Amino acid sequence: MAHSDSYSVSDLEKMLEDTRAELSNLESRKKQLEAELADVDSRITVLNGTGTPSAPKRATKKRTKKVAKRAKAAGAGGKRVKNQQSLRKVILGILPKGGKGMSLDEVMNAVLASGYRSNATDFRQVVYLNLYNLARKNEIKYNSEAKLYSL
Repeated sequence: MAHSDSYSVSDLEKMLEDTRAELSNLESRKKQLEAELADVDSRITVLNGTGTPSAPKRATKKRTKKVAKRAKAAGAGGKRVKNQQSLRKVILGILPKGGKGMSLDEVMNAVLASGYRSNATDFRQVVYLNLYNLARKNEIKYNSEAKLYSL
């Protein structure tokens, strides 16, 4: 439509109708592409052996940011780190050196200082879960008032 200084009401209505039609077409195409993407994701999951295909999930900005963050944290190859000892054994070896006890952050820092390597995005949580399970099995003691772990 040619640009002029003024538009008639019918011209404006036609422009509005055209815009709405284009918007509707784009929304339909977006839904179709999202369904295709969910199918591709499902096939990738099956081929990687990381699970069985599940109901397609709609891609959201939050989810794609989380996936990108995990991929970045895992490194280029995303290979699993091999340590000489399990995290459980490292923790049991570190706790006697803590005297009256060590906080979660102290244990985590001591584990990392010992040379233990991990690609975990939240390594603190991994250490906590190990400490929790050790305390639950009465292999270590947890002082809930001081929030300290000891043997």
